[in-house]
Amino acid sequence: MLLGVIAASQDAVATGDVDTLAAQAGQLHAAREEQQNAMDNTDVLLNMVKSVGL
Repeated sequence: MLLGVIAASQDAVATGDVDTLAAQAGQLHAAREEQQNAMDNTDVLLNMVKSVGL
């Protein structure tokens, strides 16, 4: 998701499309939440590995 948002934002900036750029704000928040969830899940998995002595 994040790469799509970045690409759309860059294209919007390059063409001066303010409406499309503004529309990316919500998508950026969603992408940030997805990344945070992925990091949280990674922490859970690392703790599981640590709990068995690896």
